[in-house]
Amino acid sequence: MKRNWILRRNNSLRRTLECERFKLAYFPVPKTASTSMKRAFYKLEYGEDYAKHPQYGKKAGIHSNFFGARGFYNLDHERYRSYTRIAVIREPARRIISAYNHRVVQLKELGPERIDLNLAKALGVEPDPTRKQFLCNLEKYRILSKSIRHHTDPFTRFLGHDLDYFTDVVRIGKLDDLATQISGLTGQEFDIAHFHRNARSEEHLGMGRKASKSLLNYCAGDYALMKRYFSIPPALLK
Repeated sequence: MKRNWILRRNNSLRRTLECERFKLAYFPVPKTASTSMKRAFYKLEYGEDYAKHPQYGKKAGIHSNFFGARGFYNLDHERYRSYTRIAVIREPARRIISAYNHRVVQLKELGPERIDLNLAKALGVEPDPTRKQFLCNLEKYRILSKSIRHHTDPFTRFLGHDLDYFTDVVRIGKLDDLATQISGLTGQEFDIAHFHRNARSEEHLGMGRKASKSLLNYCAGDYALMKRYFSIPPALLK
């Protein structure tokens, strides 16, 4: 198969990221090792590491060029009845903090040149927010930036409301075990090197009562979804 045809096929709104040959289906969630997983799937599909292709212009990243995260309820689930269906999860509050560290602090996606300043003023928020400002006003910042909205959308948008749908639900800290499992299934190397790793996303969750309450309220649905895997951190309950 020609690679360009595969790229167009994988970008169908009715499919998640799949490897039809091995009956594997992965359901990406932003800020949950999705870059690492997509690169591993790319190599499984093509036998080589992903590299940006200049002919595709500025949007040459793996998320836009190879595969972007899909809404769970837009997929053709009948197709995946016989597939190994993989979901990677992480502690919900830390995922939001990771999004802040990467998208806001590093990439400056809420900088004054990247947002509508008049809209920000109307919403009562500032550009380049501190972590506390961001968490206390998360819904407003989601209005200001499509990227922030995408990277903080709840797990339920990408994984649905029942994790029993998946054959494999893997905590982000157990990716090596998943790589070993898939390598054994396919007979090929499946290396999940963790891209965008940021030590600050692992810092403790102490951030003040108002920010903690706001973050807990926002993540409540995801904690309910993943109650078998994560408890609400005590820091958010103070």
